[in-house]
Amino acid sequence: MTTRWCVSACRQWSRPRASLDAQLAPNGQAALDVLAREFVSIVLTDRDMPAMDGLAFCRTVRARQFPGYIYIMLLTVNDAEQDVLSGLDAGADDYLSKRVSPAQLIARLRTAQRILSLEQSLRSLLDEKRRRPRPTV
Repeated sequence: MTTRWCVSACRQWSRPRASLDAQLAPNGQAALDVLAREFVSIVLTDRDMPAMDGLAFCRTVRARQFPGYIYIMLLTVNDAEQDVLSGLDAGADDYLSKRVSPAQLIARLRTAQRILSLEQSLRSLLDEKRRRPRPTV
């Protein structure tokens, strides 16, 4: 399964060697524009960026409806406990220091894929259950 994902405003980003199809966006607003055009299931975004910061981006994504769950990873130099908590409270699913190793980033992206696969399986089961005729008593 190939996961569609978006990288927003991570200036020194180099795409990891993983089976991921990436869209690049220079800021949070541009990433929202990508999401308006096509469903992207994983977003890796900087916390501090122009036009819309990562916290506002997370809140905006969580307030909108999409065809599936969007897994948001905040990547930042701000790794004090309060920064992490505010990022998670804003709707991020993961919070990474910019000092993260490429191997750890790829492992976390695979974890995100696994969680999204479980979410899609559950969504499919629920859809199937809704389509079944209810037995009459």
